[in-house]
Amino acid sequence: ADPALKHAGFGVCVVNLQNGQVVASHAPERRLVPASSLKLLAAATALSVLGPNYRYTTDLQIQGDVDEQGILHGNVIIKGSGDPSLASAEWTEAIAFDQFLEKFKLSIQQNGIRQIEGYIIGDDAHFSTAVTPQSWSFNDLGNYYAAGVHGLNIHDNLYYLQFKQSTGIGQSPAVYSVTPSIPDLQIVNEVRSAGKNTGDNAYIYGSPFTYLRYIRGSIPVGNGYFKIKGAIPDPALVAAQQLQAVLRQSGIQAGKGATTSRLMSIRQEKDERPAKTLVRQYSPRLSQIIERNLYRSVNLYSEALVHTLGKNKKNEGSTDKGLEVIAEFWSGQNID
Repeated sequence: ADPALKHAGFGVCVVNLQNGQVVASHAPERRLVPASSLKLLAAATALSVLGPNYRYTTDLQIQGDVDEQGILHGNVIIKGSGDPSLASAEWTEAIAFDQFLEKFKLSIQQNGIRQIEGYIIGDDAHFSTAVTPQSWSFNDLGNYYAAGVHGLNIHDNLYYLQFKQSTGIGQSPAVYSVTPSIPDLQIVNEVRSAGKNTGDNAYIYGSPFTYLRYIRGSIPVGNGYFKIKGAIPDPALVAAQQLQAVLRQSGIQAGKGATTSRLMSIRQEKDERPAKTLVRQYSPRLSQIIERNLYRSVNLYSEALVHTLGKNKKNEGSTDKGLEVIAEFWSGQNID
């Protein structure tokens, strides 16, 4: 009867779990967009297939030898396994960004490394470069809730963009800061000020691995600061860049700077030397990750579960392979 729902489609199916009988239904066979309720399927599959105590790992590795002067004749690698919680910005159970960087920096120092001849590499090769499903709208991709899942994720794959509010409606509030720092991020600010209490109606337009961002829409007028969240274009590169910055502050230079395994592959630049692990960072247990995922409806975490299932069972960390695992698992439970 509501005019707003005149053209809506909906379906209901209530089943008695004791005997499998349908208690009530309306259009139970209709295909509908299930939205975040589908997270339950990814979560239940991951708990069953991977187990509640499964943990992701992120390794600090080196390639090459360290000479008597403390020069590493090779590379430093941050090797990811798809941990979506690594250095989370908004979850206290995960290691904080600064603590993560400090832990890896101390390991480099304790291993006598005073200079890095090669790169600091963010190794994101554990998952596919197709970091978002094909069906996701371009309008969403620059915003935090559509951050892609990478083989090396960092800081929930989001950045905070802070505006200095304007006092007049229709004025352009200035961009004040971006946290964490993302070198080469180019922002075209087309945001305007709207009335008080109008909330966050600013949207960021851009896609993974690209650094031009248009921001359109509005934020409220005011005398303070207003924060929105965007999707980091290349989390593996940001991780490498942030570690490079922390090492530089301690006097440890990386001769070739920061890069990623993806960028090196594009350049057809290979280093076949074996890697030695210096320290390993573990994620919280999968049961904890899923608990946060379902309570807070974190898209990144669900996408990571799908990719992880694909990697573990099909040796390919992708949406397609993860969905195959999910379909096969529930087929085995006699569920269509």
